[in-house]
Amino acid sequence: MNKKQAGVILTLLALIICTGILAAKVNGPITDVGTTDLSALKNLKEAKEGNKNDYFTYARSEKEQKDLRTIQTLKGIIDDKNTSKENKDKATAEFTKITTNQKYENSIEISLKGKNFEDVICLIDNNQARVFVKSKEKLTQKQISQIQEVITSTSQIKDVIIETKE
Repeated sequence: MNKKQAGVILTLLALIICTGILAAKVNGPITDVGTTDLSALKNLKEAKEGNKNDYFTYARSEKEQKDLRTIQTLKGIIDDKNTSKENKDKATAEFTKITTNQKYENSIEISLKGKNFEDVICLIDNNQARVFVKSKEKLTQKQISQIQEVITSTSQIKDVIIETKE
């Protein structure tokens, strides 16, 4: 056996070992995969069945994922060298609008929680604010006024839709 053959054999052996290590890291232990999938299915099932404690968590998660996907798409358009200046300007304007709305939404949610609302989700789109408030009872006129005042002072939006969820 000459040096060339030994080099080829050692290279192939190293590739086999690297492939095995990579496969073990990518696939992971079987027990981890099984528990993760079952817990994710359980959480999704509870949210879909209308588990009252999970509505706000589920809705907030969906909102954040949607915003993240939109922002990533817009950043891709803005950073792409082949995108026209007009499309980059539109994407930049939309990116600014979304990030500003996110800032307003977070500020509104924090302010309303500070006014003793148990949980709140705020969605702003096209100069309209939609607020979901966790409450078992119908909101009083004072509470509705508080919500509208916070939204108007924070975002200058006057078109407000308020809904209660348990």
